[in-house]
Amino acid sequence: MDQYFDIIIVGGGPAGLTAAVYARRAGKSVLLLERESFGGQIASSPKVENFPGLPAVSGAELAERLYSQAEALGTRIELEEALEIQSGTPSRVVTDYGAYTAGAVILATGMRRRTLGLAGEDRLAGISFCAVCDGAFYAGQDVAVAGGGSTALQDALYLADICRHVTVIHRRSDFRADPILVERAEKTANLTLLRSTVVEALEGSERLTGLTLRNTAVGEVSPLPVSALFQAVGLLPESRLARSLGVPVDEAGFIAVGEDCLTPIPGIFAAGDLRAKEVRQLTTACADGAVAALAACAGLVLGLPLLCLTPGHLLKNPYRPLGVPGGLCCSLHSSRRGGDFSVWAGSQETVHPMERRPPVFRRPPGVYLMAKVTETVTCCSPNSPPCATQ
Repeated sequence: MDQYFDIIIVGGGPAGLTAAVYARRAGKSVLLLERESFGGQIASSPKVENFPGLPAVSGAELAERLYSQAEALGTRIELEEALEIQSGTPSRVVTDYGAYTAGAVILATGMRRRTLGLAGEDRLAGISFCAVCDGAFYAGQDVAVAGGGSTALQDALYLADICRHVTVIHRRSDFRADPILVERAEKTANLTLLRSTVVEALEGSERLTGLTLRNTAVGEVSPLPVSALFQAVGLLPESRLARSLGVPVDEAGFIAVGEDCLTPIPGIFAAGDLRAKEVRQLTTACADGAVAALAACAGLVLGLPLLCLTPGHLLKNPYRPLGVPGGLCCSLHSSRRGGDFSVWAGSQETVHPMERRPPVFRRPPGVYLMAKVTETVTCCSPNSPPCATQ
């Protein structure tokens, strides 16, 4: 028989570990699953300087602190890969070692590294994605970093203290990194910034010996002898499990849910960098973890998963009858904060004030409502009178 947990968290990065801390402090049994290493992408960062309360700390140390805190609170942590999630009451998570069931599942699978897609990338020694992990192997040698974000420049500055010379290759004319990092890089004597430049080819038979570069502004092609290339060219969302569940994703593959972290699938939540949002930082990932955990805990307290309403709903105060617009109508029953309420799927998205109503969060593109759903949603014909609750 599958072991049951109140909450299963898939992903051991900052969002997942924060969710574990909040859920355990709420008294819930928690299982956290991670397939590779704990801490997520931040674990490979040489220095983190924008986490409140910690002016300067290595990513590895911060990841260790997050892990230790979640573990000390009683989170069961397993190094297993979640292969499949079967939504339901309860949901079932199948891993490469077994299966578990849970009242709620939080997807915090984060992102994976993007590659340059060059021939030889997967076989040549000297190709790395982690300056902290592999930088020492190239002490006193010439190396290159591909990328223009904060991670790329952090890696370059770290390598500049180890290597003879570091060349940063960025395809755009302007860097996307924090201005303070760009300023530091420009002042570092053994660090060169190449703008509007791309890597055309990797040189070497078994080990990397150099790069072929092309300046996109003038079309000039030139060689660059290096012993290693550290790639920091972006990340891709790990949304395979979400897709398999039918959770909507945007064009880039990010899970399309709001700040409340509720997905349209009851009992399934999304937190961290895989969620579609404008800002992806360590602090926002932790915030997502807290929000998702508290929402999952609220759903468990209420007895059933939270419901996410899509655009085009009208909330009707049952004590103040309102006109019913054209379209289907659906009736729900709730006891949260007292009183019942009805939901009407009409031709327009309208939210009407309701006495002692559940909290409503107006966030484009939809209306998200926390409610205890105690009955099956009933749908009636267009322009029908209010549906009777069952």
